[in-house]
Amino acid sequence: MAARKKTPFLIQLLEIIKEHTRIFFLQGVYKSDFESVLPEFPGIDKSPYNMCCEMNAFALSNWARKSPHRKEYVLFFEKRDRFMSETIELFKRAKGVNSITQIDKNSASPLQAADLLAYEIYKQCRRHLEDESRLPRKSLMALLKGMKIEGGLHDPETIRHCLKFALDYRSALRSSFPKLCP
Repeated sequence: MAARKKTPFLIQLLEIIKEHTRIFFLQGVYKSDFESVLPEFPGIDKSPYNMCCEMNAFALSNWARKSPHRKEYVLFFEKRDRFMSETIELFKRAKGVNSITQIDKNSASPLQAADLLAYEIYKQCRRHLEDESRLPRKSLMALLKGMKIEGGLHDPETIRHCLKFALDYRSALRSSFPKLCP
């Protein structure tokens, strides 16, 4: 996209984000941190993506339970996401989900806006790895200004805690429903 077309488009996406977003649910882990902790949990078949989705589903459920404004919500994801079936299954269990829809990103400005946010977060994580003292990009600060943020970039100890929770949850299901959970 040419620079003269790109700037107005980015401004439009920023306006969409600011108008329609009340809270950001952001979860991230460094793959190397995840892979260093995973061997402590034999039998866990999670990916970093899967774990972050579960953390977001949990955070979304907590928000829906506590929010006085909204008890049901609609989720939409990009049609061509290679993790789509896994993601839908995770979010179906989240409290308050009214529907989950797959849409084409090229015709959906909210998904394009979400991609902009994901890109800015990715850039910040890369910058943080290179130099922890570097300030966040101005574009990221503009996106996050005035927004509530749930989650963050998780360290190995948090990853360990989440994997232990998943293992304990699976064990509790097996003892309660032995015929359903081999």
